[in-house]
Amino acid sequence: MKKSLLILYVLAFALCANAMDIVYKVSVAGDDANDGLTWNTAKRTVQGALEVAEYGDDIWVAEGSYYPTDGNYKYRWGGSADTDLRYFSFRLKNGVKIYGGFPAEGSPEFKDRDYEKHSTIFSGDIGMKGTATDNSYHVIIIDDKEIDDLTILDGITVSDGYNDYTSTVEHTSSGSAIFIKNSVPLIRNCVFTNNNKGQTISLINGAGGYISNCAFNLNKSDDYNISHKGTTKLFINETKFKSNSASYSVYTGAETDISTCDFTEQKGAIYISAKTSVSNSTFTKNKATPIYSTNSLATIQNCTFTSNTSSSYIYNSYTSSN
Repeated sequence: MKKSLLILYVLAFALCANAMDIVYKVSVAGDDANDGLTWNTAKRTVQGALEVAEYGDDIWVAEGSYYPTDGNYKYRWGGSADTDLRYFSFRLKNGVKIYGGFPAEGSPEFKDRDYEKHSTIFSGDIGMKGTATDNSYHVIIIDDKEIDDLTILDGITVSDGYNDYTSTVEHTSSGSAIFIKNSVPLIRNCVFTNNNKGQTISLINGAGGYISNCAFNLNKSDDYNISHKGTTKLFINETKFKSNSASYSVYTGAETDISTCDFTEQKGAIYISAKTSVSNSTFTKNKATPIYSTNSLATIQNCTFTSNTSSSYIYNSYTSSN
């Protein structure tokens, strides 16, 4: 009897050990042939770590620049051959948490992470360096309908996407930095810079989720930095938009909650076309009307408007059909 109980305890322990979440490490000095379980045996590419990571696992990425065309585990969403480099993107995996900001030296722990000091860059600059027109259409794709808010992107700088794609509707001019479809991820502590054309982040179909404590700087989007045309509520909080060329920083084509955000030196700040709440946010030195609404279900509370060019801070073009 004692022997049987001992066997059961051993089996139970083994099952628990197998169920434990795993932390994979990625470094520019790594190798995808490694197991990724320590910094000394780090993977070389984010895609290499995503290949083996499962729901609940972490991927810790050391400072440095990473490209969707790196390694042997690349993801191509379109095109006809692997020579069509612009179709390669980082593709997030359900329930996997990606954290940037780890020092490149030593064996850092989570407490050593500093995403402002140790920039971890996911870059779409895959062609001739400094030439935008041969960059990735989407730097990151999140398109698994099972993806929930335990899928986390945290402490990453996303740069140099260039989406001038025109062949299919859903990918046309959408998400030069991140394209989100049927997913509700958590995007936190990220910087978006030097992304060009279309929208910086696009959400379509069943998409929604959370964008928290992020910064959008110097993006050259044609229309919006965040375009929400999904069907799930989007929360944007503690996020700063500064010196982007988009017509509006945020377009709300589906229910959106915007709180404690800062819009500075934009054209317009928020274009409201669906139920939207804006609260405790500041609008400074913007060129167009900061908030433009075509929807009656808009609430704006405790916001501050300073030195904006337009004489009107809020414009509502909604007219009832009754």
